[in-house]
Amino acid sequence: VKAHSRGVHTGVHNASDLGSLSFQDGQPGNSNDLYTIHATNGFTVHYVAKTGDGSDPTLGWSTAYTRVQDALGAALSGDDIWVAAGVYTPGETVSDSFNLVPGVSIYGGFDILDTQFSNRDLLANVTVLSGDIGGDDITDLNGVVTDTGNITGTNSYHVIWADGAGGTPITGTTTLDGFTITAGNADGSVDPDNDGGGFYCDGSQSGGYCSPSLSNLIFSGNLAKDSGGAMYNDAVVSGISSPDLSNVNFTGNKANSGGAMYNFGSISGNSSPTLDNVVLSANVANSGGAIFNDGSYSGTSSPVLRQVQFKGNSALTFGGAMYNLGFGSSGESSPMLINVLFSGNFSEQLGGAMFNQGDSSGTSSPTLINVTMSGNWADDPGGAMYNEGIRNGTSTPQVMNSVLWDNHDPIGLTGIENLTATVTLTRSLVHHSGASGGGWISDTSLIDGGGNIDQDPLFNSPANSINAPTTEGDLRLASGSPAIDKGDNGLSGLLPGDLDGNPRTLDGDGDGTATVDMGAYEAPTHYKLQVSTSGSGSGVVTSTPAWIDCGSVCDVTLPESSQITLTAAAGTCSQFDGWSECGGTGDCVMTVDGPKNVSASFSLIQYEMTVSLIGAGSGTVTSQPSGIDCGNDCSKDYNYNQQVSLTAQADPGSTFTGWSGVCSGTGTCEVSMTAARSVGAVFSLVYGYSIFLPLGIQ
Repeated sequence: VKAHSRGVHTGVHNASDLGSLSFQDGQPGNSNDLYTIHATNGFTVHYVAKTGDGSDPTLGWSTAYTRVQDALGAALSGDDIWVAAGVYTPGETVSDSFNLVPGVSIYGGFDILDTQFSNRDLLANVTVLSGDIGGDDITDLNGVVTDTGNITGTNSYHVIWADGAGGTPITGTTTLDGFTITAGNADGSVDPDNDGGGFYCDGSQSGGYCSPSLSNLIFSGNLAKDSGGAMYNDAVVSGISSPDLSNVNFTGNKANSGGAMYNFGSISGNSSPTLDNVVLSANVANSGGAIFNDGSYSGTSSPVLRQVQFKGNSALTFGGAMYNLGFGSSGESSPMLINVLFSGNFSEQLGGAMFNQGDSSGTSSPTLINVTMSGNWADDPGGAMYNEGIRNGTSTPQVMNSVLWDNHDPIGLTGIENLTATVTLTRSLVHHSGASGGGWISDTSLIDGGGNIDQDPLFNSPANSINAPTTEGDLRLASGSPAIDKGDNGLSGLLPGDLDGNPRTLDGDGDGTATVDMGAYEAPTHYKLQVSTSGSGSGVVTSTPAWIDCGSVCDVTLPESSQITLTAAAGTCSQFDGWSECGGTGDCVMTVDGPKNVSASFSLIQYEMTVSLIGAGSGTVTSQPSGIDCGNDCSKDYNYNQQVSLTAQADPGSTFTGWSGVCSGTGTCEVSMTAARSVGAVFSLVYGYSIFLPLGIQ
């Protein structure tokens, strides 16, 4: 299959084409970003470039269309449209939009010199679909509105329109990939012109279907007078509008409800998009700062969110980041959130991060698995989450393997507030909860599912809730965090990776057992480094970085592939003899690639004791402790400060007459080995005398 052709699948995490080969589209990102892979079945590629002459748009860049809408008008189901870098607007009137064609894939990010799909570079070749038809908005150098306050003059109601209600469904074979969508202004007086400034996905009415594949996109600076500043997914009256979003960024969008996205599953409709690797930041709304999910009157809006970040979003009333509404009989909004981060979001009233409302027999009971909520703020209760089941409504969220820490509200406890609602918390780190067991908080609306803890999670860089709305902070877990390896491995099948795309279920505490962490991020595999000292001497081992100081701190658990340098320093009158792991006496430099046991050997400095035998006589000198037996062995090395006793024994016919050197007298020679010592033992001969008397003398 050729990398620049049609007929394949767009999917999640290394999707495969119809053959045996896979191709990535060149979008920078981690290994788990979502890429579009496509193969040819002989369909047509239509080229669009600002420099084209339009003479033969299927031939190449020089003969390309100059307007995207011309290519959309010519393309048939199965065709591709390739768009080169530049800013493109949909027309001249506020009702003009780029109208997606069912089964047609549109790709941006090309340079006019590119000959292969794999040449595409989204960062270098910014391709903008803009609603600034008047050309008078304040933009950055790429033509992108970054703040809705910079929209001035005349703008399209919807930059992009996808009509799945008009007969032909918009399915996943309709692809939009590689664009920045900006400057939509849905400021009309009635629906739909006051919804979905950036993208309106119409799957309304029975038989309506709008669920395209949206990948590698940025929605920036889009505005809606009513709902869905960047995107409005309309499934009202038995329709379906559930786009598949992958590697998408929503920033600086604004609306009355759902600053970035409004999912309208109402009157038996279903609007439940799938979001993978999506970031929503600095979006603003009256309610649902980033996303508003509306499942009302037997309708459903229960999106699936995997590896999604909500940072610095704000709401004037409810749900700084997300508002989930299940309203009316059988209306439901119960999203599934896996590996999701809520950080630095703000609500002037209830629910700093999330507001869940089951109202009038409706249900709002999200499931949160490996979610981190921290640094969020609500002026009223529910710094992290506010849940209410009113007028026979139900709200019973489930929170598992998650971290809820330092979310501010006036109550100042867990950050969770319930009104005729309950939350079950299992294997989670929850601020001021008291932890599972006898210390659990007395609030009966917070159900202890077991395995919960209440300890500082030790984030790399906490987000301070007082600064909300803010995108500050790094909520990855530092080494030693109590949330590491404390989750439930029974949920690991739902966790293809953490928020960074790294593997889940690692041994993050170095105990030899791989267990999933609490929260959105998985700490890397850790191994235990144990340092010890041995030998007769003394000394300490320190490290760079300063993790080890042995003497006192001899064990540390370190991330896999950490680099560490161990340095040995001998104590007084000791010497360093070498390492068990590294060899030699220099610094021990190692990479932590498994459990390590390193011993540093120190010995006391030794000094030589030398004994000499002096004089005409003979004898021996022995020592205690042993080592000297002179005549034969007259020298010996002894440890620093060791006490050595020397004893002299004369041979027959000789006498010991005394010591020379460090000892004197004829008793035992006591020597302290604080330096090299020399001792002489003096032996003299014993002479015999004969007395001769004259004869006769008796």
